[in-house]
Amino acid sequence: MHAALILTQNVMGRMKEIFIIMQDDGMNELDTLIKKAVRLNSDRINFRGRIYSLMDAKQILIFMQGEQHKIHRTEESIERGPNSDHR
Repeated sequence: MHAALILTQNVMGRMKEIFIIMQDDGMNELDTLIKKAVRLNSDRINFRGRIYSLMDAKQILIFMQGEQHKIHRTEESIERGPNSDHR
């Protein structure tokens, strides 16, 4: 298999995993684990069967929060309709 195709499949798989986590309240779970790790001065988090560094976990949470905000803005835009004023 071509290296770019493998990389694309890995990225798509990770994104799918992140969106599944977002849908089933995983963001709150991850946030709680991050706070606990900081309190315990730990640099690793066991989240859903995988071990993440504290920095990686924080980056994943930031990404998920950003994506969640994009989704909410899109939903609000759809609810307002195409002729709404965006002010």
